[in-house]
Parts: sequence; structure tokens; C-alpha cells
Amino acid sequence: MNTQSTLVTVEIPDFGNVPVQVNHGREPDSPVDVTHRPPTGSDDPRLRFMNPRIVQVYDVPSSIPQFAVQKQKVISVDQFQLNRLRTNELLVGTSDVQGNLRQAKARVIEGDRQDLDANDTGQYTVLIDWSEDETLRDFHNVLLIDSKTNATESVLQSDNFLISGSLDGPNNPPIYPPVGSVSPLNTQPSDYRPASKEDIQYYQQHSKQDNSPAVAVMDTGLKFNLLNKGLEDKWPDPYMYQDANGQERRFTLAYHKPKNGASTNLVGDSVIGYCALQSYREEPFFKAVKESLLSTDNSKQNYTLTDVANSPFDDYRLLENPPHTTTVLDARHGTSITAIIQQTGDDAPVLPVKVFDNIGFSTLFDVLNGFDYILKRCKTTNIRVVNASWIFGQDNPLIRSKVEQLLKAGVFIVAAAGNEGQTSDRNLDNRPVYPACYSQEFPHVITVTSVRKTYFRSDLLSPKEDSVVGKALAKAVKAGLFNFLEGADDVVGAILPTAGYVAVENYSTKFVNIGVVSTFGYFRSPFRGSPIIRGSSFACAFVTGSVIRQLRNRPELMSLLLAGSISEVRMELLKAMNGNGPDKNLMNEYVNGGFYLDGYGVD
Repeated sequence: MNTQSTLVTVEIPDFGNVPVQVNHGREPDSPVDVTHRPPTGSDDPRLRFMNPRIVQVYDVPSSIPQFAVQKQKVISVDQFQLNRLRTNELLVGTSDVQGNLRQAKARVIEGDRQDLDANDTGQYTVLIDWSEDETLRDFHNVLLIDSKTNATESVLQSDNFLISGSLDGPNNPPIYPPVGSVSPLNTQPSDYRPASKEDIQYYQQHSKQDNSPAVAVMDTGLKFNLLNKGLEDKWPDPYMYQDANGQERRFTLAYHKPKNGASTNLVGDSVIGYCALQSYREEPFFKAVKESLLSTDNSKQNYTLTDVANSPFDDYRLLENPPHTTTVLDARHGTSITAIIQQTGDDAPVLPVKVFDNIGFSTLFDVLNGFDYILKRCKTTNIRVVNASWIFGQDNPLIRSKVEQLLKAGVFIVAAAGNEGQTSDRNLDNRPVYPACYSQEFPHVITVTSVRKTYFRSDLLSPKEDSVVGKALAKAVKAGLFNFLEGADDVVGAILPTAGYVAVENYSTKFVNIGVVSTFGYFRSPFRGSPIIRGSSFACAFVTGSVIRQLRNRPELMSLLLAGSISEVRMELLKAMNGNGPDKNLMNEYVNGGFYLDGYGVD
């Protein structure tokens, strides 16, 4: 495959090419320091993409720095409150340190849930963006003020935190913006584009229209056309690709019939999916994308901001071995996740929801918009599983509210546990991340890590020594012995029987529900000829594929799910993935119940 395309380099306030120095923020109960100085010795190119208004905050006890956009709050309102905000019956207000109430200068930016039923009781996500000349505080608490009575209403709210996605081992960014990092950017400039008429027509033709259980993938999106023009003689269908075994495949999307035909002005009325990123709709970015497309698109399609929102194009392009090479891999993160899900999930329909940008970052507002879109599509597309291959370092009340709404809708969340090195402690009992650690509280959350075999009993080899052996074998795998070691597994096992499994990435006997067996930490790529992949995000996709396959092929599970017995269904799903029974080693040290998924390989 070839992924060459026109690059788009843009100058925008939120993620523009402006070098900034981001100061460390505040200790608890101390003022936020938002003084931005010129760079002092840091040449990290990722700083170019950071908003100068992004600062470090400590709103929750954490060993991981939390970063948020200064002067922004995300709030959750009901339909009645939203309508009153639209008509100025409700005003955005705040109070000063003495408790004096005042109206504030702020933009009100609505999320995309615009076409709900009149009786809908769900919550709407709204971004409050304070004016730059507001000087009371850097992070204002929001109060809604009745314009007639001056009565105030409190709302569920949060700072607009940055969230890092892409947990794919050597290509993963840190969980916080890379202020002190010296490693180079692990993606190329954005080549984002809206879906073309040809893209939409193709996926309308090949999408599943039977309303069977489907998967929503919250990730970096999907690359629609995997091949460039000019290869028609070799690939008559440019949307096809070859899997690891050389079999030709195509992506099947979850069908959504637009209300007014193939093209409307409603967000979400495209069969392609949804892009939640607010920064992608900022005028400078949109203008650059549009100009780039006009120079290459023969159809001269007049793209609008709605087309951008309806296009989850995957522009997160991975490098083969950063920082040592600039070779771009054929696959992209969200595209690889989608391929794994469909190859292991009997081509179950997928709804791509783009919530991470071309450098693997998102904001809380973007992620919540993605959740809202999925909740909207649950009613029309029968979404039953959400793949969440990302982690966030706090139990955020607004994310929690979306998790609760998905529970009420009978939708599973398959969440990645995170990778070694992403958190200060691999044991999630000591360093919880979310949505992974909602699994104990909510029966519809399934948390996933990756595991490997160990051939040494604990009384013969200490965990530390076993880790040394495992890491040595992992280096051999990465050096090109993957196929040999994978094929030699049965031979080795006959000579040296397996003593159980150990976790490769983050683990917990409280929060992690299942481990996916890897070859010393690595999996085959879902694409032919592509390098091996690693990380709990890919393990997450294998489990999602298994879950959706079970739900589609076992009507009794769907009956239980519709009856509200989601806890029972989760246990049945875990049992179905654990054909050889629980592993004692995992049960005691790494995974709740000792469940593991073997035979992950692409069929």
C-alpha cells in the first residue's frame, strides 16, 4: 500500500505552527502561572502544535501532570437549559473570589447533538470559552444566570483537559503534552480531508444495512481510500486492502440513512462517520484544507464545515521506529484498530468516530462530543460496543456521565489499560486511568491488557529475572524473529511447558478483565507486509472484535442485554474468550479472574 498524499500545514491559534514554552502550572490552591516565554533550549517539534493557552493544572491528586486550555470550561446542560442559552434567557456568569455574581464575556460553543427528539432527556455538551480580557481567574466556575430574575443554576462542569490517545507502544505519545521531551514528533503533518462524493457513494454501497449489532471506534479515524490513484491496473478497487495473509478485504461501515438524501447539512448524516475535533473546524485550518483539496480534487466539490464534521479521516500517520527513522508506515492508528476489529469480528459494521488529531491529542470537549454522537447513533444504527483505545488520568465527572448513559443504552465499552511507561505505576490499583478503571463499578466496561507466556515457575525464576528474559525475547521479536518465535511456540512449549502468563502492559487484579496473548509483547499487523505492532490499544481491538462477534452470533446474549442483564452478558463474553479456562498466574498477579484471549491472529 501507498499512503502518499497532499500535506496540509496550517497556522491556527489552537494547534498552529507557533513554538511556545509551556510553563509548569500551579500547586494545589496556588495561582496559575500562564506567562509564556520564548523557548529556552527545547527543540521539541511537538511544541509547535500546542495551544499557547494550554497550561498545567493540578485539580485532582495525581502523579501525572494534567493540562487544560486556559479560560475554557466544558458544561453539561439539558435541552431546556440549552434552548434558554440560545435565546439569552440564560446568561453565562461567574463569581469573583468574594462571591460577587457577574455576567462574563464568553463564547458559547454547542456540541453537535442538534437533531434530537423533542422528548429527549439526554444531556448536551457545551464549551464555554472566556474572553481573553477576562481577568478574574484563569479557570472560571460557570454559573447560569436567569436574565429576568438573576437566579443562578449550577451545572456539571470541568476544565477542558487535554487527552492523549494512541497507545501503540513505540509510537505512543505521553499521556500529557511533551513539555520536557526531546524525541521528535511521531507523525507527519496533517493530510486531513473531508469525505469525497466517491467515498460516500462507495460506503453507501458496501455498508451493512441490516441494523445488526455494530461497533463505534473512538480513535483517530479511518483512511477511506487506502491506495493512491494511478494503481487502477493493479487494484481496480482502491478501497480494498490485503490483510496479513494476503486476503483482499474492504471496510464495512455501520449504515446510516441520511434523512434528506445523500447530502444534508446535519452533522452525522453521512455514512462515513464523524469528526469531533473542534480545532479542525477553525477557519484557518478549514481554509488550508479547502485550498489543498481544490488543487487536487477534479470534482471541485465545495466543501463546508459540515462536511468536515461528517468526515473522520485518519491523519495520524505512524513512523516505523521513531526517533531513528522517518519512514511512514502504511497503516494508521485508527485504521489499524478498525481493521483488527473487522478481521476478528466477522466484518461487523464499524462507525468511525474521530476524536484524536494528527499528533494523537484531543480535548475533553472533543471526546464528549464523540460520546454524544455515539449515543445519538445508538438509536439508528444499533451500536452495541464502543472501542476506547485511550486513557485519561482522572475520574472526570463529564466522562463518567457519558459512561452511565451508555450503560442505560445497553452499550459495552472495551477500554485499553494503557502501556508500560505511560503511567508512573503499571498497576492500575496504584495509578488508576479512565475509562479503564470504571470496569469495577460499571458492568458494561471491559478493560484489556496484553500478556505473554512465561515458561518459568515463580519458584524457579523471580519476576524480575523473568522480565529480563521476556524483554530480551521482545528485542529478538522486534529485530525480525517474530514469525520464527511465533511458529516455534508449540515446539518451545513441548520442551518447556508454559507456567502461565504475565502482563506486558498495565495490569490490575481489580480493574483489568482480560489479557490478549501476544508474542512477547507484539502482534502481527492487520495489513500485509506492515511491521509488527504493540500496545494495549491493539489488544483492546482484538477483544472488541470478539465481543461484537459473540453479540452478533449468539441471539441469547442480545436478549439478555436488552433485558438489562448486562453484568451476566459480560461474564458470558469473558468465558467465551477464555476457551482454556482461567490462568492462575494471571488471576493472582495481573488480571481479575485470570481471563485471557488466545488465538488472536488475523484469520
